Amino acid sequence: METKDDKGISRRAFLKRSAAGLTILTVSGVPTLLRAQQPSIKIGAVIPLSGNYGFLGASERCGIGLAIDEFNSKGGLLGRKVEVAEEDCATDAALAIRKAQRLLQSEKVNFFLNGGGSSVSAAMADFAKKEGAVDMCIDPNSDILTGEKANRFFFQVPPVNYQIAHTIAPYVAQNIGKKWYYFTHDYSWGWTLTESCRKFMKEKGAQEVGESKIPLNTRDFSSFLLKVRGAKPEVVMVNVAGADFTAMVEQMYEFGLHKTAKIVIPLEDFEDAWAVGPEKNSIFTLMGVEWHYAIPGVPGINEFVARYKKLFPRASYPVPTTNSYNAYMGLRELLRAVERAGTLDAPKVIKALEGHAVKDSLKRDPTLIREWDHQFVQDFYYFRPKKKKDMKDWTDIYEYVGYGKGTDNAITKNLSQARMEKLPGE
Repeated sequence: METKDDKGISRRAFLKRSAAGLTILTVSGVPTLLRAQQPSIKIGAVIPLSGNYGFLGASERCGIGLAIDEFNSKGGLLGRKVEVAEEDCATDAALAIRKAQRLLQSEKVNFFLNGGGSSVSAAMADFAKKEGAVDMCIDPNSDILTGEKANRFFFQVPPVNYQIAHTIAPYVAQNIGKKWYYFTHDYSWGWTLTESCRKFMKEKGAQEVGESKIPLNTRDFSSFLLKVRGAKPEVVMVNVAGADFTAMVEQMYEFGLHKTAKIVIPLEDFEDAWAVGPEKNSIFTLMGVEWHYAIPGVPGINEFVARYKKLFPRASYPVPTTNSYNAYMGLRELLRAVERAGTLDAPKVIKALEGHAVKDSLKRDPTLIREWDHQFVQDFYYFRPKKKKDMKDWTDIYEYVGYGKGTDNAITKNLSQARMEKLPGE
């Protein structure tokens, strides 16, 4: 469905314009004298504005803008204005590191945010450790990011796949079906999500009847759909994301896969559901969601949505998405840690983050920033798609089913591969 804002600009055109490098985050509220006297605090944002996850960058920009505006509107941070210097990683790890190096050397950025897929974030984790620069990962979910890639300079904001599977898989086995077929995106994120689902599938007595690994940038899914039909599963677990996912859903709908099996997506972004529309999104029986603007009974969400709409009245998505939320939460907590530490010194900021409990998490329970793997341990939710007749408006696409508490479902220390090094001076 092609939608338009009040200037007649289509959502698709807006996304293309965003991906081309439209500069945003011009925020007000910092006194002119303050701006003139002090150098700004610079955040380097290496985020996807093109490639398989390019559409996520538009949402992440808005979350970054909300956090920056929150500080600058009250006078900045440590007496200085907060700014962002942005680069497109194009969902390419090597390119992301070149862009990050440029931001560090030419823009003299103080801290980093990154998105754009697990391969990008794994490379950024190594970069952060090598350069001694704090980096907040704001969209990928691969287990390696809090496992083998964990280090003192890198923080993981979204839940990782172990927790996602621990929340979703037992529910599916108990309530939806026990014969599972996997569609697995053929890179780190897809591998680790399928592997984690397998672990909890077996614990709950479910069995695997097949798997298809989907290469990045696939657009013809006919052979995969024929193969899954022959396996006759009760449940199809779709561990595919980004533009590949939206193309896949179109073909699954046309193929009528939902008429012969229940289809579950353990992790769906609002942007994905939005792109395929409510009719095609209705093929799913259940979807896991990191955050949603209409989670019931959570204080602060309405105010957060109102601030988003006021600051970005012509955004490509009229409500904040998971990726807006993660970008906002990662940057807000980084800036708060700077405030608590009273300095930009990386080791002191890291120590201000480690072990901190975020009470105003915009979720049911506080979010804990664990010191031993730097995971933001937060709640994870599951929804079912709303029928079109039940939607209040075209953003009202999910019906709440339940959630898993982060501290109950996140990986435990004895199972983790995280091995943290000492900071300089420790």
